[in-house]
Amino acid sequence: MKLVYGRNPVFEVLKSGKDIDKVVILKTLKSDKLNDIINLCRDKGIRYDFSNKKVLDQASNFQNHQGVIAYVSSFKYCDLNDSLLDKSKRVVILDRIEDPHNLGAIVRTAAATGVDIIIIPERNSCQVNDTVSKVSAGNIDKVKIARVKNISNTIDYLKSKNFWIVGTEVSGGRDYREFKVEGKIGLVLGNEGEGIRRLVKDHCDELIYIPLENGVESLNVSVTAGILLFYMK
Repeated sequence: MKLVYGRNPVFEVLKSGKDIDKVVILKTLKSDKLNDIINLCRDKGIRYDFSNKKVLDQASNFQNHQGVIAYVSSFKYCDLNDSLLDKSKRVVILDRIEDPHNLGAIVRTAAATGVDIIIIPERNSCQVNDTVSKVSAGNIDKVKIARVKNISNTIDYLKSKNFWIVGTEVSGGRDYREFKVEGKIGLVLGNEGEGIRRLVKDHCDELIYIPLENGVESLNVSVTAGILLFYMK
C-alpha cells in the first residue's frame, strides 16, 4: 500500500484514476481544496474517513501531510475478457461488500473451493488492501480478482458466456440444497446490511437461500459464501 499525502498530491492522485483504498482527513481541517477532495471521493465512490492529528502523523511518519492522506492500492486486478471466461467455471460476484475482513475471508474460501474469478464493483465497495490480503491468509494471489463499472451489465456478459447466475437471499428463492450443481456458475453475494440490490437481483437467473433455525435471521456474508461455495465445488 502506497501513501500519498498533502492536499494537492492527494487531489491529483484522485483524478488520476489509480486504485484508491481510502482517504483519511484531519477532522478539524477546513479548506476549499478539502471540499474538492471530498467531492471527488463522493463522485468516484471512494471511502473517506475523518481522524485526529495523531493518526495522520503516525501514518505519514510525521511528514507534512497537510491534514489529508490517500492510501493507494498496489494490487493488480485482472481484465475480465472472453479468453478468461472461456476457461472459467466458477465465478463469484460481490455486490458492494464493505468490510475488508469479509472480502479477505471470501477470497480464502474461493481459493479453497477452486473459484476462478472474484468480481467486485469499482465504486461503493471494499477494494483489495493490506487487511484483505492478511485475512486471506496468503491466498490473495490464488484467485483472479476483477473490478467492473456495472455489476448488472457484467452479469449479462457472464450469461453470454454460458454462466448460470445464482443470487443469494435471506429467505426468498429456493433452498440451496435443491440447486443442481452443473455447468458454469456465477454466485452473487450482496452487501452485509442490505443484501443484493434489486436491479442486480433482477438480472440473476435464480435465487437461493440457506435455511436457518432457532430464530437466526441471517449469516455473515463470508459464512454464506463458505457454505455455498463448498456445496457448488
